[in-house]
Amino acid sequence: MIKINKKFLSILLISFIYVFFEDGYFPNAIFICIMIITLFSFAYVFITNKMIKVEIHKLKDSFITGEKIEINIFLENRSFIPINYIEIKYNEGTNWISENPSNIFNLKSKEIKNVKVYNTFYIRGNYNLTDININIKDIFNIFYLKKSLKDKINIKVYPKTMQSNDFYGTSNEKQNLTTNLLGDIENSIFIKDIRKYKIGDSLKRIHWKVSAKYGELYTKNYEMYSNEEYNIFLDMNNEIYKQENGDIIEEYTVEFLISFCKYLIDNNTSCVLNINNKKSMKFKLEKNKDITSIKEYFINNKSLGKEDFIYYMEKNLNKVNKITIIVMPFLTEYIWKRALEAIKLGYRFKIFYYKTEIEILYQRDMLKEMGIECISFKPIVDNL
Repeated sequence: MIKINKKFLSILLISFIYVFFEDGYFPNAIFICIMIITLFSFAYVFITNKMIKVEIHKLKDSFITGEKIEINIFLENRSFIPINYIEIKYNEGTNWISENPSNIFNLKSKEIKNVKVYNTFYIRGNYNLTDININIKDIFNIFYLKKSLKDKINIKVYPKTMQSNDFYGTSNEKQNLTTNLLGDIENSIFIKDIRKYKIGDSLKRIHWKVSAKYGELYTKNYEMYSNEEYNIFLDMNNEIYKQENGDIIEEYTVEFLISFCKYLIDNNTSCVLNINNKKSMKFKLEKNKDITSIKEYFINNKSLGKEDFIYYMEKNLNKVNKITIIVMPFLTEYIWKRALEAIKLGYRFKIFYYKTEIEILYQRDMLKEMGIECISFKPIVDNL
């Protein structure tokens, strides 16, 4: 799209009116000079538009949230005419940062310039990098051309996945979380045999009695119960993410959920993931490739659910065993009171949350005794 400088357009109209009413050598000379400049500037911008080549090269196709993304913008002048003014513009709402202090360049004849720009996406999803435009001006600053990039450059931004050692730490919350996870997992398995300790083995699995007897470290090998698995419920109702920083908290919740599922699989524990979204989903997670499947689901699906989470969970409770885990951004009194009703049927709950009401913090011990364990994952995700 070509635009004309409004001030110059006013001068052109004034010169036309002047020559129309005041015929003579001087008015005609002024008008002709202005028209020559106009035609020259238009031709310059038109040719520049045809002869400039813009390409975007990405270093890879996929990233994780919070990772620095680098792309290269190649500007090539294929003509013998120097290009005086090129400006790289980014659409509003994007945060591209160039390694150059200015986004304005000029190109000599046949010159190629490589411009590196960077961005960081904190929200998962598919992104189209054609939110970058090139602005071109002639040497007289009369015509202005906005050139949009036609090529679609897509990248995928996956949720961040924590490693197992991220669940460990010095804070009381982290130790509480790790103790609860390991305790339940190891209660779900048999000790198959023991072997000598190897570098990298978890200290949690050291068989201290045997190690003390033989004077060297031995670790426990485990074998799973064939009928034991965790059932996890994730709330993706869009209403709960409408408060301040809801989109970031959604990312934290999804990141913890994926990391938690991977943690279970790494400890030879399978799980069934139930997602309350616009279209409810169920995933059976047994191997690391299953984690890849849910990552693909989450980059293509945001929280758009309409159904009440408790109603959704109650519909599916009779289809699962008694060990139930809930992962949610906000723990409210309504949630744990409804969970108490299910406890009467023999269910046990672990609720992992990011934020909660202050009153609930003082009731966690009471709830734990009643069969509802409430654990905050905020200390883990906030420190990644």
